[in-house]
Amino acid sequence: MSTDFQDVIYLFSCAALGKTAKINHKINLGEIYKISNAQGIWQTVFLSIEQLYESKQIDIDADLYNSWKQSFMKRAVLQLQRRDVINNVLTELEKNGIKAYILKGDAVARYYAEPLGRVSSDTDVYVGKAAIDSAEKILRQCGFEVYARSPMEHATNCVHPVIGSVDLHLTFHDDCFEEKYFCNYTDITEERIKYTTSEGYEYYSLGVNDNAVFLFLHLVKHFLSCGTGIRQIVDFLLFWKNNKEAINIMRFKKMLSDLNFNEIFSACVYIALNYLQFEKADFADFEINADNFFVDWLLMDIEQGGVFGNLEQRKLTIHYLFGSRARVFAEKNSRLRYIKLYIKSFGYDFLSKKYPYAAKHKFLLPIAYINRFADLIASAFRIMSTVKKATIENDEFKNIKNRMSIINKVCQK
Repeated sequence: MSTDFQDVIYLFSCAALGKTAKINHKINLGEIYKISNAQGIWQTVFLSIEQLYESKQIDIDADLYNSWKQSFMKRAVLQLQRRDVINNVLTELEKNGIKAYILKGDAVARYYAEPLGRVSSDTDVYVGKAAIDSAEKILRQCGFEVYARSPMEHATNCVHPVIGSVDLHLTFHDDCFEEKYFCNYTDITEERIKYTTSEGYEYYSLGVNDNAVFLFLHLVKHFLSCGTGIRQIVDFLLFWKNNKEAINIMRFKKMLSDLNFNEIFSACVYIALNYLQFEKADFADFEINADNFFVDWLLMDIEQGGVFGNLEQRKLTIHYLFGSRARVFAEKNSRLRYIKLYIKSFGYDFLSKKYPYAAKHKFLLPIAYINRFADLIASAFRIMSTVKKATIENDEFKNIKNRMSIINKVCQK
């Protein structure tokens, strides 16, 4: 882990927790800005930079500082617009009898000292399989463009002209992770919780125990696929800190044990205590024996990977050669089920959404079949080309292979 990255996560944690940042060495503001943006946390880090600047602990060119502040305000305004639109969407969903759950960043923003500092590029809303068609229709009525979802995908992407993306979830993770890594552990076992945002909107999120499991497995999912980010770790840690009295510790420990994720949890807590300003009392129910090599490697992986892990090449190579996709296709039953899903993607329901001309003019359906087949062939060639390129470029392939070796060792899989 570089000194610049250590400075970034220190400033990030100070702002997230509402603590006063104290710097006793010269910091590289250019690198801090660059790294923070790559990690998707500049909006939060800026709050610490602002505090250091106003307390005269650091010097910044006045024009540069003002441009950063204006950028912060613009993103804050966009965040307010996003929440206003999301509030309208959730109201319409509830009016139509659809239980909607806010997931991930928007559900944990309230635990940040300044909620507007926790920005998201999209909003994740869980509605479940039974309600997905009705929910898609409602989002269209709310001004969203709803994109076709293949039978293999676990969420429908909906895009609004002002606030961007909303992902409507049928399930919490895709089947690869649910079956091969999480053993279908992510589920709704409690009543949802109503909470009020800083703007006064009332949203619903998962119950405390369900959310503790989901947020942790969400960061694990990214870690296993192409790398987790420091933001996802802090999201989970802040949720834990603010709900530890209500969390069923025995249930959570059983999940860690059953899924063999104790080492990952221990590393996250070690990072929380040693680099992110959290306190031992927040995790008093756990005996933390983190492996120093794995902690150092995880921090390096986070730094190199950015907010959602490394490049598409890395992601595809991991999925298809080493990861959950490889595990699925290695087993006959799973392989047959996925083949059936691919066949389902040639059904009228999917084709009419994917290719609107087929819905408008049914006589063009044969063209849609050809279109779909061509798209799948093109996608297969892109994947093969990317994976082949990665395997030919020995250094990158070695890094990926080494990464998966460490993951399999840590997860005891």
